[in-house]
Amino acid sequence: MRGLRKSLPWLILALTASLVWCFWPKLETKSSSRATIAPKPSNPSGASGTPDETQTDRNQSPRRDPVTRLIESSLASFRNSANADESRLILKNLRDGIRLADPNQAAAAIAAFLKTGDDAPTRLPFTVGDGGMMNEVSSFRLALLDLLPALDPELALAVSREIMDRKANPDEFALALRNLAWNDLNGDSHAEVIDRFNQMIHTKDWIAEPSAGFLEAIDAAVFVKNEQAFDILVSLHQTAEQSGDLNLGRASFMALDRVVLGNPEVLIQAFEKDPGLSHMDPSLRASLMSRMDIEDAKQREVFTRYLSDPSLSEKELDYFTSVFPNGNFIHGNWLMSGVDETQSIDQRKQSDLQVIAEIDQLRAAGGGERMIQALDRIRARLIRLSQAPTKE
Repeated sequence: MRGLRKSLPWLILALTASLVWCFWPKLETKSSSRATIAPKPSNPSGASGTPDETQTDRNQSPRRDPVTRLIESSLASFRNSANADESRLILKNLRDGIRLADPNQAAAAIAAFLKTGDDAPTRLPFTVGDGGMMNEVSSFRLALLDLLPALDPELALAVSREIMDRKANPDEFALALRNLAWNDLNGDSHAEVIDRFNQMIHTKDWIAEPSAGFLEAIDAAVFVKNEQAFDILVSLHQTAEQSGDLNLGRASFMALDRVVLGNPEVLIQAFEKDPGLSHMDPSLRASLMSRMDIEDAKQREVFTRYLSDPSLSEKELDYFTSVFPNGNFIHGNWLMSGVDETQSIDQRKQSDLQVIAEIDQLRAAGGGERMIQALDRIRARLIRLSQAPTKE
């Protein structure tokens, strides 16, 4: 027993050493496996954050700038809009956000989006507001194209030319044409404006069913108001008469009227090329001739030649004498041209008295009986108007 007691510690030690020897490789393998679970990450780019965050950033696309995010969210909102009121709020928020953003960043983001061709309807009409800015727009792209000139005029011009080159949409073409006109500060781009306008009205699908933007863009001729613009408008009005398109007829008539008001020389030139303006519809001819200012020598000569024309019908003559001198003005918001100057009531009365004096001189100078009768009718009407009490 005493020998067993002496040898027992040695037996226990030997047994323990054997167990350690048997299981030592497995323990080393498990320890090595743990070491490879989360090795220290290498970060050559110097990115901050945890290893997991760094890896996530690499897998995702670069973060959008605030304006791009606003554009994308607004596009989605318009697509989900349930009605016009909701769209008006979306449009307001978009405009407010763009105007508060950095102009350069906003312009770049808008230009980049417009290149994608993506779009959404707004459930709103194409409505021109003060100064040619849009009150409401019918598509999301129009909303952005409307804002671009105020942010970066040069970029807006470049983008607008690309849009006009593609001729994909008449309303976009209209706003792009406006942006071109707005860059024409010295008249250097008049030729391009009228050329683009001519392209627009000769696009068959667009002229067949003129959109609101197409009709508003006819104002480009008023902006240029030269002889070429006048001739194009006369042709456009004839097209409207032949097709029976009342909207196109009204828009082309208003534009012609305003062109003559802004530049009477175009009517004088047209009269010289075609004495009596025989190619023109009688009612249109009488309306335009009623804008003549007979205090001006050139216009007075055209006026007398018109009244002396034997081909002038009684119906046309009656209409002309009932409106000359035409002091009526069409008020509204125009896409490109400015606001027409109008006379006050007192100014109008004074102008009528001056016309009466001119008529008296013309009558004294003699002329055909028909012309004298026309002058007398105009004079009698103007005297009645000058004596009428002014409404307060």
